[in-house]
Amino acid sequence: MYKITASEERNEKATEFETKSMLYLMNYYNKSNKIEYFVIDFFNDVSGVNNLATACFDVQSKGIKNITPYSLGYYLVTLFKNYLSEFNFEEFILFIEGVNEKTKNIIGDKNIFNIDDLTDELRFDIMKGLMKSAEEKTYIEDKLKITQQNIEKFLQKVVFVIDTHTKEEYIKDAVQFKSSLIIDDKDLRKIFKEIRDKQSSKKNNNLEGELIESIGCFFNYDKYLSKDDIQQLIINRICFKTAIREINKHSVPRLFVQCLNPVDELIQEELIETCQNDIFRLLYDKNNKNYFWDLFEEIVVKIKNNPAKSVNEIYELIDKNKVQRVHHLSIMSCKYYIALIKERIQ
Repeated sequence: MYKITASEERNEKATEFETKSMLYLMNYYNKSNKIEYFVIDFFNDVSGVNNLATACFDVQSKGIKNITPYSLGYYLVTLFKNYLSEFNFEEFILFIEGVNEKTKNIIGDKNIFNIDDLTDELRFDIMKGLMKSAEEKTYIEDKLKITQQNIEKFLQKVVFVIDTHTKEEYIKDAVQFKSSLIIDDKDLRKIFKEIRDKQSSKKNNNLEGELIESIGCFFNYDKYLSKDDIQQLIINRICFKTAIREINKHSVPRLFVQCLNPVDELIQEELIETCQNDIFRLLYDKNNKNYFWDLFEEIVVKIKNNPAKSVNEIYELIDKNKVQRVHHLSIMSCKYYIALIKERIQ
């Protein structure tokens, strides 16, 4: 059994840093390909879980600069608590804003380091800080497990990560877009904030003291986001913004030009203008917002799952009921819209 403990409210900076730690797991962590779910405020600040919920990658985040080795150890306590549990936590990550000068002098330009990269003096300070914190915390109920041997074994599974990425980079690197696509930093920061707010909303239901029998029990609670959820949100927002820009410029997607080959040249220009007007109305129809996103996500999924298929082939795959519900699209304007999105996704 595992008892959920130490759920806590966060200030804005701490919440933002937790979002960075989640996106670090998704974008840059060397085992990110194993992670399908991000469990929020359940096992820890963030925990990455594989698709079968048999392994967990645990993260404690501290958005604090100039952290001393003793404090590094002190902040490891929730990770240590999970190490002592019966669940399979494969690796433990302390995600931090920075370390003090003494530690910097030892690790040099490394932004990712482990206990073996440090001197005996610094390792001793970390162990001392962890020992102190573990003795204080009531959620480590079996104090007999707080031994030097257990701490040393635990520290071999700990990775220290210093945050080096901006909010804009975390969003851009979460999905693959055409390199020519221009995305405003302001828009990227808005997307980061939207993800942060979604993550924060998962903290609302307090499960303090709840007993669970396996890692997979997190599915029973609304305390997680999937990797697909996050990537889909980013793709939707970026493509939405760039689609508006392209329509405003009245440029024609190259992939849509291919769809015009069978059309009489005398009516091609008029058809293009009609398609652009249809999509412009679609993008700005606030009353049809939910159906718009349903269709958008349908198109993105079909493109991602069938990257080699043409615009015409993608059109045949999508659910036509979702096209009808948005009201504004004809067959050709829907293909125009597919072409707009497809040209932006690698």
